Amino acid sequence: MGALAALIVTILGGLVVWYMTKAPQTPSEELEYNVARIASIKADQNTLDFISIKVANLGGKAAHDVQLNLSIPEGVQVIQQQVVSSAGPIANTPVIPKAQQQATLAFPVIAPSEVVNLTVLLQSYGSVMPMVSVRSAETIGKLGNAIPRGAEGLPGSVAFSIIPIALVAQLAMFYIFTKYLPLTPSLLRGSANNIAFVMLHNGLIEEGGAILTNVVSRKGGEAYELTNLGLFKGLSGDLETAEKYFVAAQRWSDAAPRWRGSRCLDATIKFNRCVVLLGAGRKQEAQECLDEAFNLHQQQVAFYCKLSTYIRLAAKEEQGTRQIVDRHSKS
Repeated sequence: MGALAALIVTILGGLVVWYMTKAPQTPSEELEYNVARIASIKADQNTLDFISIKVANLGGKAAHDVQLNLSIPEGVQVIQQQVVSSAGPIANTPVIPKAQQQATLAFPVIAPSEVVNLTVLLQSYGSVMPMVSVRSAETIGKLGNAIPRGAEGLPGSVAFSIIPIALVAQLAMFYIFTKYLPLTPSLLRGSANNIAFVMLHNGLIEEGGAILTNVVSRKGGEAYELTNLGLFKGLSGDLETAEKYFVAAQRWSDAAPRWRGSRCLDATIKFNRCVVLLGAGRKQEAQECLDEAFNLHQQQVAFYCKLSTYIRLAAKEEQGTRQIVDRHSKS
């Protein structure tokens, strides 16, 4: 018994001596990066790829002289880009030279738990992904989720994770509208609403709906927001609520003076209703709505058809939809 007690005392004494004499743990940096394609949209013969590149410092020490190295495939053009940080504004924001296939973006320091997000809009003849590597003055970054430890469930981290989607959609909206359609007040009113429209029509239903409902709850909206809310509800499977939104938007349009461009609004309502009806399997009604939308504003709806994944798919698979799109596009 005495020997056992002596053994226990010796072990405990050893643990105390080890704890009191051990060297303090030195904080270290830990760089992790993530590369993801947020969405891909066909525009005429080209493909627009929305790429998000995140770099996070998961360690307890600031990373200095961080370099984000990019290799962009031959023939790919950088259309727009944006850099944001979870820590706030970045001084001397680095940019990718548009005429180069190799680029290095330098960040003097990335603090512990800070996440830097580069969003890029690329144009090519097929979907592409850039090659990425990250290093600092002391370490080489590793591929991962780039989410700071303990931040996975926090509202702030969730909000920051949505930032690249909103930014790149906004960049895409600017590019698509300026390249493929004259800039008209009816289309450019309320950029957040247009962002949501693009996202909803390309399958980003939850993300587009979150942006739309958040903006409407904070700033309010008008008939264009109502019809996009109807689109969101319809694509989410709530057809009854979707129809109520469409009816409300149409009543708003009917009550508005004609000089406010109500034909554009009416065409948008018809087009959104068409997409919801397609999703519900009501093809005949959907085709009637699409035809009516074209008759209201042919140029605008022709542009919408290029933008919407749902209409492009329907035109490929259904003869009736394809005939409507072809007839109005050629006239």
